[in-house]
Amino acid sequence: MDPLRAAPGAETVGNLNALFTSRPFYKAKNTLRKAEIEQRVRELLIDNCAAAWHHSHLPPAYRRIADNLVDAISQELEVHINHQGDAGDNIQLARARQFVEWLDYANAGNIEDPRRYPQIQGFFLYCAHEIQTRLQGALREKCRLILPFADFDADWPGCDDHTRPDISLCTRDIGVNVEHQQNAHYQDTSFIIEVKSHRRLFGEAVRQMGTYMLHMFRNQLDRRDAIGVTLCGTIAKVVVFGHDAVWASTGADLNTGPGRRTLIAQIVDWSLCSTDRLGLDSTIHRGPLLPPAQPAAAGRPPPQPRRVYEIVIDGVSYFSEACRQVVDKLTGQRWRCIPVSENANAVGGPSHLLIDYWPLANHDEAVAISHVNARLRNIVGIRGSYPQVAKSVRVKQQRERGQTVDDDTETAYGALSRIPRNMAAGGRPVLDTHLRRHKRVLINYPGHAISECENEHSAIIAISHAMTTHNALFVVMQILHGDINDNNIVHRMEAGETLGMLMGYDYAIDPRTGNQRQDQPETVVIQALQSIRSLEDPGAVRTPLDDLESLLYLVCWLGTFGVNQAQRAAYIAGLPADPNLPIKTWNQGTATDIADQKRLHMTTERTFRSNILFNMRNGPLRLLALDIYRALFLHPGCYGVTKVTNDELAEIGDGDIRDALHAVPVVNGKRDPLVLCLAFVDTIVANFLEVLARHRDVALAALNAAAANIAGGAEEGAGV
Repeated sequence: MDPLRAAPGAETVGNLNALFTSRPFYKAKNTLRKAEIEQRVRELLIDNCAAAWHHSHLPPAYRRIADNLVDAISQELEVHINHQGDAGDNIQLARARQFVEWLDYANAGNIEDPRRYPQIQGFFLYCAHEIQTRLQGALREKCRLILPFADFDADWPGCDDHTRPDISLCTRDIGVNVEHQQNAHYQDTSFIIEVKSHRRLFGEAVRQMGTYMLHMFRNQLDRRDAIGVTLCGTIAKVVVFGHDAVWASTGADLNTGPGRRTLIAQIVDWSLCSTDRLGLDSTIHRGPLLPPAQPAAAGRPPPQPRRVYEIVIDGVSYFSEACRQVVDKLTGQRWRCIPVSENANAVGGPSHLLIDYWPLANHDEAVAISHVNARLRNIVGIRGSYPQVAKSVRVKQQRERGQTVDDDTETAYGALSRIPRNMAAGGRPVLDTHLRRHKRVLINYPGHAISECENEHSAIIAISHAMTTHNALFVVMQILHGDINDNNIVHRMEAGETLGMLMGYDYAIDPRTGNQRQDQPETVVIQALQSIRSLEDPGAVRTPLDDLESLLYLVCWLGTFGVNQAQRAAYIAGLPADPNLPIKTWNQGTATDIADQKRLHMTTERTFRSNILFNMRNGPLRLLALDIYRALFLHPGCYGVTKVTNDELAEIGDGDIRDALHAVPVVNGKRDPLVLCLAFVDTIVANFLEVLARHRDVALAALNAAAANIAGGAEEGAGV
């Protein structure tokens, strides 16, 4: 089963991100994600960048050949466009005539009509035929064709929503038949074309394109930026979705010969450029699409095809099929965890975890992990519960004549990376594009995500180990992890013993200063797991209580839906299409909406029981959640999470709590108990660790008892 896809009604629910796109959450999650993507494009869009037309950046040796080819194709197209006679059997003349019909339709101001999309596809088939026919010599062997998929404006495999790209293009070897390609899939998509009826709809087109680009990132392990074309009226623009910006070219009017020549030149450049200029990581070698590992089951969606990628590090090949962390943000594809194996068939499972990342120039993940190793190695009880570095490399790109260059954003984007802030569309400021260097860290494989445990007892033991390390990081190194989620707590078996590990230090902060890493990734933070304070005030200084609260929410999710795919699939299959689960509201609406719902559910133990615990089917996790809740919100000196007015404060019976809340500042007429909790951090953390230790011991006893029963049954069956 493909962990990168959880279509509505499908049983594959690999982790929380996949869970949020399954049937109970589908509508709300995709509405929220669409809004996030559209807002992100507004913030990052830099329009009218002439350099976007030249992003392909052909080597000088290719440039003259490409220019001659563009001239020849452009001249031939103009002849065909102006031809007055019948097309007859001339397929190129027929394609040119179809393109003219689309121009006439677009010039008439008609709404975009999918039935017209084959006329646009014909333009790309026309160019591919001319390139295949005219290009000769040694360069022909390095050339590719840009061809359209036959499917258009349709649901494609490889996505978890019903978004429908207008037109998709793929790359093929130059020797294939020039025709529409079959079996459209996001794993095989190179470019997306979004069509709108008028040039003023460009903003809408590029925002809508953002959703399609997200699916390209999700499905292609070697995809580091994504490229598309908008056709708004007759105006064509190239759009590049990069690490820190979305660049859009100047417009080319396809009504005119020069405008058509500009688009032809772009197609020729894409046909001749290096793979990294197509938005791919050329140091990751993609294999062909393979049949699904499992046959299609009756009444189920067809399983996804597979693709094995090869990554060479220090002369050793490592193989993988997918990212560990599901990409769920449009930008920020600069930090990915990839399970890899030295065996192409992944026999025996992954051997290492590859962190592929693009940090700011002054950061090194390997140094950070090694520093953690050095400081924590002698602490009893946590050895092995943090990652161990096997290799660390700076990635190099191969150039012509055997040359290599550092792979960084300057190399990847060239002139685009140097476009200043004031080039933003409408004068709106956007994020500066910083120099990022491509690095990789190979660590010994830590195990499986906490959302893939065999049972709840193993999950509790792994959580206890990971959070003990969390506390050691804070006490010994003044590092606050900052991103507790189901991918960053992992479990594994070692010598028959269940162990846990804390991963993912990319959100770590120094709680003494509140300084966060500057190169925050955008592929992880899940609002459903964020603390109330961080949702309400993203700029507030974080404390250990924020991470402990995130763990409480994670335990609630696991206890409600299950600790592995099989449990989640079985539970979701028994739910109605839109179940009334209060926990759903932790992932719906704005950050403020989610914070309000969490305050409501955490008001008292009674509200927590009735809204959350009541729906948790897993007994051990339900008891753990209750004890964590009590440690966080009901310890002596605190008073839940509900903000109180002065009148409400006077009605509190406990004098100590009333006096303590009197010291809390009034904000908007209310006093916040979560502010009061900050005075009791050490006490709360100590209580929390005691709770985890107690539940870990119970879980260990349960596992040992189960193992003894299995051993006893085996002996009895053998007649011992």
